[in-house]
Amino acid sequence: MVEDSDWVEELLRAEGATPVRDEGFTANLVANLPARRRDLSSWITPSMTVAGAIVAVCTLGSFASAVSALRQIEGGDLLFALLPIGVLLASSAWALSESR
Repeated sequence: MVEDSDWVEELLRAEGATPVRDEGFTANLVANLPARRRDLSSWITPSMTVAGAIVAVCTLGSFASAVSALRQIEGGDLLFALLPIGVLLASSAWALSESR
């Protein structure tokens, strides 16, 4: 597929392709674009993190019951139980750092 596009580029270069004159259309369009809106992700990430924590506490009943449930898990299975929590915390921290 790369070979197919090479001949097109060669042809365009050989004919001396020049940019299309738009008589100021592009400059006028850019000048009339609406102002950028404020990024809403700065409040979405923390609020969804808090909402997720509330759902988790309501689902588990309490933090103490969650800890006791984790204590009942044996051996290598504990890693698989804690891995999603670590991934969620890391992704939340990354999202918060990117939104600033």
